Amino acid sequence: MANKVEAALRSLMNEMVGLVPPGLGITLLVFDYGADGTMAYGSTAPRKDMVRALMEFWARPENAALIDELDVEIDALVKEKGPQS
Repeated sequence: MANKVEAALRSLMNEMVGLVPPGLGITLLVFDYGADGTMAYGSTAPRKDMVRALMEFWARPENAALIDELDVEIDALVKEKGPQS
């Protein structure tokens, strides 16, 4: 399964790069639904820039209520499973 997901990510990223003007970053997340899911990503940007862009996205005012809701879910998961190392 992992190889199939990685191959799909590469293919999609290669197609998207040609559609976006130079100087813009692209990040594609592929994930399982649910708390126990896994996630893979592809990006044209260095990891630090990609994480910064995600942080800026979440910091937008329109995401505040969702972040509060997710914080409660994350706190419950940490209590249930313990912190991840």
